[in-house]
Amino acid sequence: MNVLRDGIYAMYDGNATLKTALAGGMHFEEAPQGTAFPYGTFHLIHGVPVYTFTEESEVWMIQFSLFSESSSATEVETAYTALTALYDHAESSLSVTGYSSTILERDFQDLYHNDTDDFWQYSVGYTVRIQKD
Repeated sequence: MNVLRDGIYAMYDGNATLKTALAGGMHFEEAPQGTAFPYGTFHLIHGVPVYTFTEESEVWMIQFSLFSESSSATEVETAYTALTALYDHAESSLSVTGYSSTILERDFQDLYHNDTDDFWQYSVGYTVRIQKD
């Protein structure tokens, strides 16, 4: 859903703290080859339409992945703190054309160190429920 993707990216683009923490930027699905670390990606994992007698809504699962090649987790943890400060309960800040954002809540987070390729990854999942205008 392009309008949801655009709304998520617009929030990132307007936040200096997260942009500073992710020097390599935030990318949809995957970062281009050679992207500088640290960087982030986000994915629209799945969406489900929800219909009632009077309303149309959609429920989406979104995953952010933050990557760092630093020797410690500090850099990716800083990005995680900035990301959650921006997106946790950001109902009033998420603008999705044609929809009203009703809920934006974090479902999970997972910090992982890949020993083979020596990088840190922080995965963060959100549920977004949006109601059609």
